[in-house]
Amino acid sequence: KPILFIFGALLVLQGVAQEQEIFLEKYRMGEGIRFTSEKGYTTRFNFMVQPWGELRSIEDEDIASYRLRIRRARLMINSNLTGKLSFRVAIDFSQRDGNVEEELLNGSLLDAYFTYNLGDFDLSIGQRSLSSDSRELRFSSQYVNLVERSRLVSSFASIRDFGVFIQGRHHLTGNHKLKTYLEIITGDGQSAFIRNYGGLKYGGRLDYFPNGYLRGFGQFRGHDLFREWVPKIVLGVFGSYNDGISSRRGRRSGSIIYLDADERIKLPDYGQLGVDLVLRYRGLSFLAEVIKSWSFDTEDIAFFVRSDGSLKDDFPDGIKAEVDGRLMMGESINAQLGYTLKNSLSFDARYTWINPDEFSFLNNDTFFNRNEYYGAGVTQYFFNNTAKIQADVQWNTTADTATGVEGIPTMGRNEVVYRILTQIQF
Repeated sequence: KPILFIFGALLVLQGVAQEQEIFLEKYRMGEGIRFTSEKGYTTRFNFMVQPWGELRSIEDEDIASYRLRIRRARLMINSNLTGKLSFRVAIDFSQRDGNVEEELLNGSLLDAYFTYNLGDFDLSIGQRSLSSDSRELRFSSQYVNLVERSRLVSSFASIRDFGVFIQGRHHLTGNHKLKTYLEIITGDGQSAFIRNYGGLKYGGRLDYFPNGYLRGFGQFRGHDLFREWVPKIVLGVFGSYNDGISSRRGRRSGSIIYLDADERIKLPDYGQLGVDLVLRYRGLSFLAEVIKSWSFDTEDIAFFVRSDGSLKDDFPDGIKAEVDGRLMMGESINAQLGYTLKNSLSFDARYTWINPDEFSFLNNDTFFNRNEYYGAGVTQYFFNNTAKIQADVQWNTTADTATGVEGIPTMGRNEVVYRILTQIQF
């Protein structure tokens, strides 16, 4: 299906370019292969690959586990068809681990959307990343501060969804700018080709720039690679409301199903609200973000559908506790500080705090039950910041009941994770 979308998009491009000469522009490392028509319409093909390794251990234990894999292998196609109409397609060919919904689909279609420019507004239709997620999720995968994004992102972000997206750009006074985002989406995440459950999800974001936009789309990069001459700040407020959620945070459709007393599908509602702050100045980068989640409308739920299709109707702690125990319920704070030298060598540190509700999947012993994360890393960019080598170490505080390497209980000891990643863009 991703190939069919690409083929269809290229046919549209061919129709636009009929009776026009197409030119192959000069190739430059990291900028991809760019084709231009005589009228100035462009299509760019980029490819990025990230080999990755991880070593995980528990303090005072001799046992460790490691993973080696291709973290990302992405083909990206961006085309400006008419000056007003453009499209983007992105496919990831890397093999995921497939842990419940912690990992997305193998060989997955990431982005597939058309955008129509309406002056100060852009209207997009299709599947793409979400503005209603936290700031770090909006950092491009090529430019995140540490090897992996923070636990706030993996705990609360939906990442991508299918629907209608509106982005606006507004000039206030002086150098003050405002960007607005609105999304009306399925609420089922990266699920464009499978059944959707529940109602729609409504999300949005406001980004305020008191000193103008960041250079080189710096708001989508973790490091201050352009070394802003004056302090640049982005203050954001974001939120979403999912009218009938069928997964832990809105990533995979149909992974959690409930029924009412008449055995009709009845799903809880789920909301998030957060704020974030970005600062860039002369190589200094700072990020702070806070998020909180809630569940709603659980009273009429009577059954939980188990994986084998049988029904569960025994809820000792009540239906609200049963529902919340499968959702990402709680709050989180993430803060990151880094400095990038003129030779594109960056040093970064991060602290993440997770505070789960009494009933929340964030208390799960296998995947979570780790409430504080301390990280430090170093990144060296090459070839005009298109290639890099990146390494970090992370210390996770754990609950007594949490399980770590090979299912061994951590007994409250710290979990230590070492990661390394290399990247090349073509």
